[in-house]
Amino acid sequence: MQLPPVEPNARWDKLTIRQWFDAIDKDHSDYVSKQEWLRFLQDKHQFRELILKVAGQQSFKERISTAGFLRGRAVATELKQVIRIFKDIDFDKDNKLDFEEFVELFRRTGHLIELKSEANPRHKILCLLGGISQDTKGVSNSMAGQLVDLTKNNLTGERRYALEEHILLQVPPESEAAQSIRSLRVQRAMLVNPATKVTMGTSCVPNRSATFS
Repeated sequence: MQLPPVEPNARWDKLTIRQWFDAIDKDHSDYVSKQEWLRFLQDKHQFRELILKVAGQQSFKERISTAGFLRGRAVATELKQVIRIFKDIDFDKDNKLDFEEFVELFRRTGHLIELKSEANPRHKILCLLGGISQDTKGVSNSMAGQLVDLTKNNLTGERRYALEEHILLQVPPESEAAQSIRSLRVQRAMLVNPATKVTMGTSCVPNRSATFS
């Protein structure tokens, strides 16, 4: 899943945090294990820096040093810090994080935007994403269709693309939701460049690299 862009000095609502959580949760268990946490933050240094800042920890400029020893030592120190953060927010001490434990990291540090109304479209998207994560029987056409419509009308740019990618991972390629996403992407491509010719296959846009590096 492609991740939403990071703005280190901003606050985020639960929808954005849910997208991050789902990206870390590689096995789609609706929990983040310590191994998933460490592996993700080891690979995604930009997101590791954000988590450290949210938790009031310091990242190390030596990490970007060309000196291999200093860089390795700085990364090792940061990884020890994020392991401590994991243990700190694992409130029930079961060696895994559920979504609400992850959200609490942002809430208690003042980095969470609380959605005031359940009628807010972003709140509806959040609820549907939670339902998808917890549904062991697969995603219904109705649920996927609602997500596609809400995403189309209420998200833009990388955030919309990330949600679309998440939906595509959950539904069959021939499903109505997948076809709708491909059609919308063709329309957007044509708006950007009317001369572009795009064929309707299983994917109609080039695969983008992850936002975090």
